[in-house]
Amino acid sequence: LKRFVSALPEGLQVRLVVPDLVRHERRYRMLTDLSQLAASIRPLIRSLNVDVEFSREAVETAVDRTIEGVYRDLHLESFHPDWSRTKWDDIVNAAVYRRPPFEAKGEKGFRDQVVIETARQCADMLDDSEVVLVTRDKTMAEGARRQLAGLTHARVFVGPDAWEDFATDVAGGIDAQGVR
Repeated sequence: LKRFVSALPEGLQVRLVVPDLVRHERRYRMLTDLSQLAASIRPLIRSLNVDVEFSREAVETAVDRTIEGVYRDLHLESFHPDWSRTKWDDIVNAAVYRRPPFEAKGEKGFRDQVVIETARQCADMLDDSEVVLVTRDKTMAEGARRQLAGLTHARVFVGPDAWEDFATDVAGGIDAQGVR
């Protein structure tokens, strides 16, 4: 994400909005990784006769502080969608019939769908701004393109390089209409 933000062309006015789900997912992964790390080094700590103990509360506080610092340093905003505006019937149908972002095998796709729904609601709210969804997941991108197709100011890019090329063209004054 830092590389993505640092690669933005100078002078390009960008508001970086991150789905609330992404923040929570990052927090969960950091807490899980730290928990696994703590479990793996516990025997080493005991063998060294060192008294080190980390409370869950202390770890959660450190993780939250770290995430807040990243949001502050990169000027990220968190967006929480209004779930009452979500078309759950469409999502359930897409899941049942395995339409992207849901995959043909397994149950993958729900979190991707939440991100797409967040982008859709963000685009509805910010109809005077270009809304961009960048993902490395081609299945998610396919689902996002289908669901955001009616919004002329919403774009989907596969990978940060595609977005960087587009942003550079826009910052350089090149008309970017029709680029998807």
